[in-house]
Amino acid sequence: MKKGFTRKGGLKAGDFLLLALGAALVVFLFARYLYSAPAGKWVELSAGSAKARYELGVDRRVILSGPAGNTTVVIKNGEVWVEDSECRDKVCVKMGKKRRAGEQIVCLPNRVVIEVAGDQAEFDAISR
Repeated sequence: MKKGFTRKGGLKAGDFLLLALGAALVVFLFARYLYSAPAGKWVELSAGSAKARYELGVDRRVILSGPAGNTTVVIKNGEVWVEDSECRDKVCVKMGKKRRAGEQIVCLPNRVVIEVAGDQAEFDAISR
């Protein structure tokens, strides 16, 4: 009795064609996602009840205070990121740079929300 599927002779031409089509599809979908969301125009910062709005085109550094300490937000070259935070795990620092409308950085221990906004935000399938 045979166990599993085995084939002698390695990959055939049809196998390579399927692999190439699969790889092309992955590259196409990734590129479509990467370039489909519009670039943001401003950043909305929220720390507790304090709120502020800054243009993404103007470089600045903002320090927000929260229950866990200070969070340093940098806006530079059309991108926003958390440079440093006094929270324990620093997940907000590890979230990287954001520039597309709808992207967010959140620091839960410090109650800080940073959202890139613009004319249109990218939505996922559930919110459509």
